[in-house]
Amino acid sequence: MTKYFSWLLALASLKLASLYKVNIIVGSFNAYFSGTSVAMPLVGALGGPLTAGMTALARLAMTGFYGPALLAYHIPGLCAALAWSWYDARFSWMLRAALPALCFVLFVLHPVGSQAFVYAFYWCIPLGLYVAGARSLFARALSSTFIAHAVGSVLWLYTMPTTAVMWMGLIPVVACERLIYALSMVVVYRVVKYGALRVKNLSRVSAITSSQQ
Repeated sequence: MTKYFSWLLALASLKLASLYKVNIIVGSFNAYFSGTSVAMPLVGALGGPLTAGMTALARLAMTGFYGPALLAYHIPGLCAALAWSWYDARFSWMLRAALPALCFVLFVLHPVGSQAFVYAFYWCIPLGLYVAGARSLFARALSSTFIAHAVGSVLWLYTMPTTAVMWMGLIPVVACERLIYALSMVVVYRVVKYGALRVKNLSRVSAITSSQQ
């Protein structure tokens, strides 16, 4: 029952977050980065991998399973959520190191991506955090948002018409965008954890008071 409630809460939160449009995805006329870029990784952080997987499937079912743009929009968030929820797992290297490395290779092998290979160096960030053994909350947020960025960029590169000039022009935008996402995740995570702790303490006090009456 608790897992079911967590899933519904996560789905409702993502729906609300999707209403906040951050900026349009370059190369598209109707696809936007939204608050889900912050909320989806947090689903994994707070709800775990099962909640993240169920939420991603539900979102796909509600929007339809068709179209490459939908895959490029939903799959990156799921990868980020799983990477955060399994951050300390023994097999986390597959998501935190192997996945961004694979995205780097796939990007560089593409005819367009090979002309803008510098763009793919952003994905050395989650790989570097893994090698360094970084465990801070900010490191987790930064790693997850760049994993989403890596997966999303490669899916977009292989499914949509793009140019090397477009990718190169995005380099400074990505730096600001991902830093804001990571910092937002840290803030929201701490607020949710603090709120949950306060509710737990209040419930405990209420239970003690009731037992004494």
